Amino acid sequence: MSVLRLLSSVNHSASGSRSSWTAASSLYAHDEVTTSSSTKSDDGLSLTLHVPAYGAVLMNPPDETYLQPTPDQDKPPRNDQVLQGHLGITLPAGGGRRRCKSIQVGFKTVTKLDLGPGRMSEVDTIFERKVDFPTSGEGIWLDEGSQGFEFTLILPATLAPHDWHGNGVVIHHLHAKVEGLPNPAKTVANQSIFSSFGRSKSPAVSRRGSRTTSSSRSRSRIRSRPASPGVDEATSSLAAGTASIVITDKVKSLPQVPPYQGPNDQNSDWLLGSYEVKRSIMLIYNPNPTGGVNELDERTSGQVAGLGVYDLKLSSDVFTICALMRAKLTIAAIPPNVTIFCFRIQLAQTTTIVSPRDTADEAKPVTHTRHFVVLQEGQRPPRGHMHPAGNWPALWKGKDAGGSDDDEFKVDAKGRLPDDDDGRPSTLPFIITPIRVSHALITEVFFAVYGETDSGKKMPIPGPGGLRVLKISRPVMVPSCACIPQVLNLPLCEWTLGF
Repeated sequence: MSVLRLLSSVNHSASGSRSSWTAASSLYAHDEVTTSSSTKSDDGLSLTLHVPAYGAVLMNPPDETYLQPTPDQDKPPRNDQVLQGHLGITLPAGGGRRRCKSIQVGFKTVTKLDLGPGRMSEVDTIFERKVDFPTSGEGIWLDEGSQGFEFTLILPATLAPHDWHGNGVVIHHLHAKVEGLPNPAKTVANQSIFSSFGRSKSPAVSRRGSRTTSSSRSRSRIRSRPASPGVDEATSSLAAGTASIVITDKVKSLPQVPPYQGPNDQNSDWLLGSYEVKRSIMLIYNPNPTGGVNELDERTSGQVAGLGVYDLKLSSDVFTICALMRAKLTIAAIPPNVTIFCFRIQLAQTTTIVSPRDTADEAKPVTHTRHFVVLQEGQRPPRGHMHPAGNWPALWKGKDAGGSDDDEFKVDAKGRLPDDDDGRPSTLPFIITPIRVSHALITEVFFAVYGETDSGKKMPIPGPGGLRVLKISRPVMVPSCACIPQVLNLPLCEWTLGF
């Protein structure tokens, strides 16, 4: 259950010593307030959002039980993630106690996708959850100094992780809002904290509700939201957008606060305008069901016509994006007319993007694959050199091919996976996301057999053989670069605000 409750308050002067709230909250990442109200008397109010681990949330990996259509009473306990934090509100000294109409904390997941001509910069909200502080017609009283509100938000275990690519991004925001009375001295246009995504009318209409499941039994509702014209490239940080389909999964809202009316002298203790703060949140999934470090230990062997018997081992003690990987290759029983030119391992990263606006029948996935060289020994003959000359550099050359090697071929090399600027973590099964990423490690050995074509047939006139390649592809699950011992093995600790 998502909740928001008052912890305590501390009265102190602006020039006095730091409160225990401020001291305790220094353990948490925070972003400063932005306000949509220009009321001069309220300029001293500040908001701060505090969350553990600098806003990085290690999510519990889902399993097949999340997709089984069973009656509600038969559903097993969900493994959803609890996001806890604190909202700090500070009133300046000398202004007295103040009242506000509402205090709200929410979580929002937004995607921006570039699906090609006619569907560029589609902005959608694929998940949203909010929680309100209980209130009455008298509003919520805020004391001078600092006060803290603890919040708990339930995040579905199938929620899309944060991600970015050249033609698509997924971002998460935690936001809070303190709302006072409308400012009678100046009309302030309502402005969402996500207004930077634009306000022009949406060119498309959402055809379905939220794809993200929720532990609450609330209903999903869909509403269109305008967005501004003039969109940058999809690689921008969501500075603008064409349309925004808000797909809301919201906890049951509390009773609405009745309208506040009365003489001006009765409103002197009310805050005027609204105050908002937001910060980025990163959702990270660990493929290891025990929550520990991921290791790579892949081994394969076989026999290749014309080359011999191979044995390949790939290993990494801490396997993540940007990890160091070791490769050991042994080829035995090599014929004396063989030349080995190059040994190479690449990471193939395939990204598939499907718009959340499309149904399964309408979806047209946009797929793109990138290859990153992890390690390479030797030099691959250039494309077009179907019969590399005998003087081309070689790692191993038999006596019948003009060389002197007669024993087995061995290579023991290390290489590093791409960093998270280019390499992205693999998408776990059962995750509901418009951007899915999969990986494979591709091992290649380029070789030639003297007097034979690339298909293994005898050449009419013996000479340098046709270029062949041994290719071994192994699918792998590559975790986020945050899944390292320094993060996963942190000791548990408790803390108190000490009011």
